[in-house]
Amino acid sequence: MRNPLRRLEKLLKRERDELLVGNIQGALALLDEKERLVRDLENSQPEGTELQKIQTEAARNLDLIKAAWNGITAARSRIEVAQSTPSLRTYGADGHSSEVSGRKNGLERRA
Repeated sequence: MRNPLRRLEKLLKRERDELLVGNIQGALALLDEKERLVRDLENSQPEGTELQKIQTEAARNLDLIKAAWNGITAARSRIEVAQSTPSLRTYGADGHSSEVSGRKNGLERRA
């Protein structure tokens, strides 16, 4: 398959498949080939409708990448909050202090 447009179309499909299953590393591994195909495509001057299809697929993949990034950022924030929960120092009837950790043994799951 020598047509750079068709090769890029297949590559964007593979990238989408990797992103949909959460394999960000797999999607990143396609980056060099994607850049090369875009350069090849610039030299071949495809028709407008063909190019628009590629642009639509690339934009859809970009939305998936942004969603993955937002998910990673949200997970990181939840982990940081869980790890930074302060402890509570209390004193018993005997006057001795004890520390009660504010941490739970797991992450709280929300619906």
